[in-house]
Amino acid sequence: MTDDKAASTASAARASSGSPSSASTVSVFSWLWRSYLRVALIPLIFIELVFLGIYVVSHEVGTSRTLAHYKQAVTSEVSTLAHHEAGRLSQRLATITTLTRLFAAQAGPVLVRGCPPNPAERARLAFSPQGALYTTTPGPHDNALFYSGAVPIHEEQIDKAVCASALTPLMQDIRASDPMVDQIYINTWDSMNLIHPSIDVLKHFSPGMAIPEYNFYYEADRAHNPSRAVVWTDVYLDPAGRGWMASAVAPVYDGERLEAVAGVDITVGTFIERVLDTPLPFGAYGLLLDRNGALLAMPERGVSDWQVRPLREASYEGAVEADTFRDPAYNLFTRNDPPALVEALRRETQGTMTLDLNGHPRLLAWSRVEGNGWTYVLVADQDAVFQEMVGLDRTFTRVGYLMAAGLVLFYLLFLGFLYTRTRSMAHDLSGPLAALNGTIRRIAQGLYYQDIPPLPLRELRETGAEVVAMGQRLGRANEELITNREELVVARDAARAAARAKAEFLATVSHEIRTPLNAVIGMTGLLLDGALKPEEAEYARAIQRSGEHLLALVNDILDVSRLESGRLVLQDQPFELDSEARSVISLCGVAASAKGLPLSLSVDPALPSRYSGDAARLRQILSNLVGNAIKFTDRGEVRVRLEPGPDTGGCPWLRCSVIDTGIGIPAERLGDLFVPFQQLDGSTTRRHGGTGLGLAISRRLARLMGGDITVESAPGVGSTFTLMVPLRPLGDTSAPRSPLPAPSVPSGGDPPQNRTLRVLIAEDIPENQILAQAVVERQGHSAVLVPNGREAVDRLIADGPFDLVLMDIQMPVMDGLEATRTIRALPASVRFPDDRPVAQVPIVALTADALPGDRERFLNAGLDDHLAKPLNARRLRALLADVAAGRPLRAAPPPVETTPPTLESPGRLEPVDPGALAQLRAALGVEFVPYLRAAEETLRQRATALTPTLDRGAFTEVSELVHGLRGTLAALGMVESDQLCGRLRIDLEGGAGMAIRGEIARLVRIIQAAADDLATLIAREPRL
Repeated sequence: MTDDKAASTASAARASSGSPSSASTVSVFSWLWRSYLRVALIPLIFIELVFLGIYVVSHEVGTSRTLAHYKQAVTSEVSTLAHHEAGRLSQRLATITTLTRLFAAQAGPVLVRGCPPNPAERARLAFSPQGALYTTTPGPHDNALFYSGAVPIHEEQIDKAVCASALTPLMQDIRASDPMVDQIYINTWDSMNLIHPSIDVLKHFSPGMAIPEYNFYYEADRAHNPSRAVVWTDVYLDPAGRGWMASAVAPVYDGERLEAVAGVDITVGTFIERVLDTPLPFGAYGLLLDRNGALLAMPERGVSDWQVRPLREASYEGAVEADTFRDPAYNLFTRNDPPALVEALRRETQGTMTLDLNGHPRLLAWSRVEGNGWTYVLVADQDAVFQEMVGLDRTFTRVGYLMAAGLVLFYLLFLGFLYTRTRSMAHDLSGPLAALNGTIRRIAQGLYYQDIPPLPLRELRETGAEVVAMGQRLGRANEELITNREELVVARDAARAAARAKAEFLATVSHEIRTPLNAVIGMTGLLLDGALKPEEAEYARAIQRSGEHLLALVNDILDVSRLESGRLVLQDQPFELDSEARSVISLCGVAASAKGLPLSLSVDPALPSRYSGDAARLRQILSNLVGNAIKFTDRGEVRVRLEPGPDTGGCPWLRCSVIDTGIGIPAERLGDLFVPFQQLDGSTTRRHGGTGLGLAISRRLARLMGGDITVESAPGVGSTFTLMVPLRPLGDTSAPRSPLPAPSVPSGGDPPQNRTLRVLIAEDIPENQILAQAVVERQGHSAVLVPNGREAVDRLIADGPFDLVLMDIQMPVMDGLEATRTIRALPASVRFPDDRPVAQVPIVALTADALPGDRERFLNAGLDDHLAKPLNARRLRALLADVAAGRPLRAAPPPVETTPPTLESPGRLEPVDPGALAQLRAALGVEFVPYLRAAEETLRQRATALTPTLDRGAFTEVSELVHGLRGTLAALGMVESDQLCGRLRIDLEGGAGMAIRGEIARLVRIIQAAADDLATLIAREPRL
């Protein structure tokens, strides 16, 4: 086993070369990149996003408030504009109203009083075939007259017609005074019509038409106009052919009789051209509604909003038959569309509203036209009204988008710059760090003295210098540790030598003492068998008791010596628990009966009856505990109780309690119970004798078995000693291991009890081959040797039959475990010449591997039994006898070695064990010297190869060379050297590397000395 410092160095090397967890470490690039993101990019982006958010919020709030104020201002302006346009229209209509009133005032006297004859005017009059009176020519003032004949036309009517022509100059002046006036007329109660400018009256007026039934007449009569003021008509289709128009009409009374109605006409086209086509701000347009909600006038731009055409054209099919305009499509009140506007118009004379007209957002403002009840409506495109503000808002929005795009572009470029910079810095850092890491790794591998690697950064170079200095300190410390360790090993070996010398002295003395003691005790027994006087018999019995006491003391001292030296070996054999316990009770019952103490035993029924373990040592512990309980108990009883202990880790425990009612033990003295040669009562007057070794030996044995002894006691009450040991129970009905197949025999015959076997030995070490072959052949059997597992499989198949295979585990080409698995996997069709399946041949492991768990590993691979090296010739002969007799092989577990691992002093070389040589000589006979020559050659070859192979760093080859030495060293009785090889293999597999070169050098010296011993021994035995 290597020292702790070397093991720590190896562990550090393995830790430094192991792959770290990806969840806890990152690369230099990832670390720098994340640092840049956390420290630079993410905070900047956060700040810019905050500023951008402030801009967006302030822009939204400012824009919304500005739009609200702007909308309020524009709405007020539009309302004012509508009111202004309505007032302007009212003024123009008031002018026409004044002209109409003037015309009516002038027309009254002319129609009522009459006039001088006018032959020229009379000559223009004529009757139509239907009896209507009309003017045949326009006349000098471009006028026309029509008498429909609804009232019979007489001379009086003709004179009225002639006199009415006197009004034509006035009519001409009125029309010329205002461009909005399209025509001017006068209608009488008896259906006469005088109109300017002239028209084709027969074409437009129908004979017999009753003019007072038309709205341009009756709206001025007493019923409709009791105040006799000038009124405006609703829109109607002009009978005179001028199309759609509205009229300002004024009544002409003769006293209380309505003589006529004077009227001035304005066509819808005139309204549109003279009033509504006036350019308005915001691209708005105006329209006129009469007092009943009908569209009087509307420009072309309103078609898409109101879904009707302007009243510019009219269709005349003969005479006019309707007096007013009745189409509901032109009346908003009738169609109630849009309802919000209709409701507002009905309720308010002036106002504003936003509406969606046929999918177009519109701002409407209206105002009532004074004097006639009409309403002027101004319609503006809402987008156009707010276009400037919306454009400004869009400009600010675009600025915001451009700012965001600029930020995104900036951060993309900045991100690219950071990425490039990070890769550059990672490259600048990772190279020096890799060089520094390589230096640390070499130091961890045991190459402590290194040079400082070239490092560009001052901090890294300082770190490299510290690492190199640390490696040098570790190297010096390791050298000092090796030196100190060697000194400690020398001191330890000296102590061990002293301990062995003590043990040998005790063994020699005990042998010399036991021989006369046996004679004393025996002769005393002979004396007691003879006829002695009572006094002489008492003397003989005293001699016998003293001898037995002295013999027990010698046995205890030897047990202590073996326990201290680690030579005590536990046996693992089946035993009956109840039987062993009763034997203890029987043995101690005599002493209990002599004191009059009841001694009882209780066994829990839940305990298995059979266990596997060292029954003798268990019996020894119980005997000591029960004997002590009887010794220190004067009255009461002693009870022994066996019951199951806790089941931990799948291994059941046995609890043995010894309960007495003796003197008890003070709590402060419980710690002295298990100290060798320690008596609780050390006075010269103590009542109870003894050496003080019984409990100490019992506890050591219990701990050697994996358990312990505890005690509970109270002075004057008694004590309870509890033994807890792990024991493997054996089921009462458990089936034994499946036997190996018996050899084939002829039908009806008994199987042979003894026969010559053919044994295949797979072993790569020559001296081990010689040893195994000699043992087999000296028993009268034949042996076939192969050097590896591959050839063993081939020889089994090609050169059978074989009755047994002795299989080494560690071999080149194919090891023993793989070869066994290959054999067991052979199909049933592969058979020996005697028809036995090759796969069922018995295979026994023959190896130096005897560590815990190796046996189970061998059996799981298909092996039937296990023989540990050095080869026990007696056990091998017994195994051959079992196979020859046809008995099944039972793989019993090997005894548990209690010898702890040892470290050898570099100054002491373990010699070849003469006892092992004697066993080899007896087993091999004439093959003894050839075996020694092969062993010497193997030792020298491997001693020569070990150091160069280690210097090359070929640690796997070193492990194989060390393993190959174990069988030879064990056969020569060099147990400690064999254990050293085992520890070196473990260290090599754990990655110790160069840290074990001191141990390898010591092993080389040991095997060279052993080879020299063998050469000397061969030279002394020429006869062989």
